[in-house]
Order: sequence, then structure tokens, then C-alpha cells
Amino acid sequence: MKFALNPNSKSPLYAQLEDQILCAISLGELRPGDTLPSIRELENEIGINRNTARTAYLNLEAKGILYLRQGQLARVADEPPILQKEREGLAEIAEDLSAELIRKIEASGVDGLTFLEYHKSRVVEHDQHYPRCAFVECNELMADSIARSISEQLGRCVVPHVLGVDDDASLPSSIRVVFTSHWHLAETREAFAGRQLRVQQLELRITPSCISQLNALEKTKVTVVVRDAESAPGYLELTRKYAKPESIDVVIAEDVRDSRAAFGDVDSVVCTAPCKKIVSNLFPASQILELVFEPSPEALIATCRRLFPPLEKPVLAQA
Repeated sequence: MKFALNPNSKSPLYAQLEDQILCAISLGELRPGDTLPSIRELENEIGINRNTARTAYLNLEAKGILYLRQGQLARVADEPPILQKEREGLAEIAEDLSAELIRKIEASGVDGLTFLEYHKSRVVEHDQHYPRCAFVECNELMADSIARSISEQLGRCVVPHVLGVDDDASLPSSIRVVFTSHWHLAETREAFAGRQLRVQQLELRITPSCISQLNALEKTKVTVVVRDAESAPGYLELTRKYAKPESIDVVIAEDVRDSRAAFGDVDSVVCTAPCKKIVSNLFPASQILELVFEPSPEALIATCRRLFPPLEKPVLAQA
């Protein structure tokens, strides 16, 4: 996060810094839980006095915007008041739009409930043409499958996107929220660093049918094929949790592309979609178990309530 202060402005430097942090939160450039530069970093990067920077941070902490603890970087609060005020403001805007629309409907002679059904279909159609959400994965099949699952659960259009495929240019300009798994969170944030997007980690779980298949591997010899060494511990843990095999090994897909010898004596091979093609060239389908993931419904609903909070009717002042 870069800040640019104007020493010639009538506004004090600490106030300028506060305003820029608040603006970044409103635009989604800073999200709840994100950390800010240390006071020393601010001093070195923009030449601001330490006491001035500290004043800005302390003022924002007092307003509930930042969370400060000794020895830790300042971070954005989980529920900063500025976002609460934005929701209240949106509710007021929605109320005004609704009242104006009702007046126009009544004046036109169109039945209000009939118009409601028509308008809902048009909004859904608009969302299909100008989607606001995407799901990012490293594999096309997984991206398609999980994006479709999210769409079905939310009733929103969620477009799939494969990491590394012309990321910035190929993602529709209407997208405002990008979902991804914890495995690709850092890559996704880096890929879209230049866009006004909110990158949101989404909790994924193995499908029930896949768990049943893993349970059937108890007391067998299993090898797990993974895309890279970094993902190996997580997939090993998942397989052990549900399969309880007699023995379990792990290999990197690229290391065994044309050789079955690396697997040794094995009963079953567990893999994810990105590795399925390589494994299929070496083993019959009966020996392959592909790990299939889906969004956790509970976590998805909770996440979307934070991203798209329901609008509550404003409380009107008593006359």
C-alpha cells in the first residue's frame, strides 16, 4: 500500500494519512485483516515524522478502524465502522430508489407485483452479461466445477478463471469479487494487484461421494500425486484423514510423467484434477481416485453475507 502526502496542503499530514487509509478501505484496496506499513517504513518511504504517523494510526484505532498491538503491524479491523456506515448509506439509497420506482409504477398503471417478477428476471439477465464474481483455480475443470457450484448456491453468475491465462486481460471488467482457495490466495492477489478487486479466500471441502471412496481405501497401499512440493503436506493429511491406508507415499506429477516405476507396489493412486491426465497415462481408471472439492455451504453463505450484506430498511425518524 503506497501513500502520497502533500506537505503544502492545508490539511495536516496525519489527517491526509488517515483519509488515504479510509479511502483505501472503502475502495477495497485494504480489506479487513490486511496489515499496514510499520511506522518506520512510513518514515523511510514517504518521509513522514514517526510521531505524525503514530498519531494517524492511534486516531484510526480510536475510531475502530485499525487494530494495534505492541510488536505487531497495524491491521484493518475485522468490521471497521466505515464499512458499516457504507451499508447504512446503501440501505438509504435503496430505500430512495424503491420509493421512486413504486411511484413511477403506480403512475404508469403497471401492476407492481407483476413488474417485480419482470424486473427480477432482468436483473438476473444483467448479472449473466456483466458478472460481478469469479472463481480462480489452476485447473480448468476445477474452476468450471466450483464456479458452477457457487453459482447454484448463491443464485449469482460466477465465472471460472484459470490462473496464468492472461489473467488481467481475460477477466471481465465487471468483476468485483474473486473467490479462490487458500492454495492460490497469494497467486491470485498478485495476479490481480492492478485491479480494483476484492480477493476472497473460500473454504473448500471434499465432496461426500469422494469421502466414501477414500474410506474404501482403508488398509491399502496408496500413493498421492500432487502438482508441487508445497501442496504435498495438505493432500497427504486429507488422504490419511479419510482413507486410513496401510501405507502412503507422495510423488510430484512432473517427476513421474512417463514412468510408473516411481510408484512401486501400489493399490490406488489419489490425485487432483491438474494431475489426472498424467496419472491416467500410467494407471487404469479403476486404480485412480480423483479428489473432488466443493465450496462449504455454511462458509460460503457466511462469506457472501459479509460481501453482499442484506439491505435493511432504514429506521425513519419519528415526527
